[in-house]
Amino acid sequence: MHKNRIFYFNFSLSLFFIAFVGFGVNGFVNPDKLPPKNLLVHTHALFMFSWLAIIPLQVYMSQIKKPIIKNLQKLSLGIAVGIIVTIFFMTASKYQRVPNVLIDVTFNLLSIVNFMVLIGIFIRQELSSFNRYRMLLLASLIIILPGLKRLLRIFSFDENIAFLLLLFLFIIFAINEIKNEKKIHKFTILSAYLIIQSVVLTVLLIRFEFWENTINQLLSYIEIA
Repeated sequence: MHKNRIFYFNFSLSLFFIAFVGFGVNGFVNPDKLPPKNLLVHTHALFMFSWLAIIPLQVYMSQIKKPIIKNLQKLSLGIAVGIIVTIFFMTASKYQRVPNVLIDVTFNLLSIVNFMVLIGIFIRQELSSFNRYRMLLLASLIIILPGLKRLLRIFSFDENIAFLLLLFLFIIFAINEIKNEKKIHKFTILSAYLIIQSVVLTVLLIRFEFWENTINQLLSYIEIA
């Protein structure tokens, strides 16, 4: 299991690096393509970077003191609530501010649901330490797509390639499991299924007028400063 700890630590650092470079560098290279800076944006960034930073910290601290790990896990759950709330309001803000973003908005809303599913499993089931880290990392993959898109934007690549990069990250995760556990874990399969389901549902839903009307009704009542 020692190899898993090393992999989880390196993988979690990689996700933090993707988000840090994707959003941080874009603030200098493409500031006009980022959301206007306000309290919501700063709060969302704080929650996201805290979430991605606390996972490698938990993995590293797991071999030192268990009481600290429990406190960090409780903190992670609080941060997760903040992520869910701020992603929703960031999505509403984008829908009101940017034209023709129904695809992104739909996928974001489905990603919130997927994130909540994985966090719910994390809360309700008694998991081993490595399965807890596995769930936290898989939940991170669910919401890392915007970071991958921002990373591609730095190099002026097509942002749709982000889906292929996300698939690549899942493949790396699965290969590690096959190598160290001789199988792909059920939680990894579930997470991959949720992502694929979200892509398919997004493609289907945006074809129907009722869905756009539903999104209009859902998000039009929200005032974003």
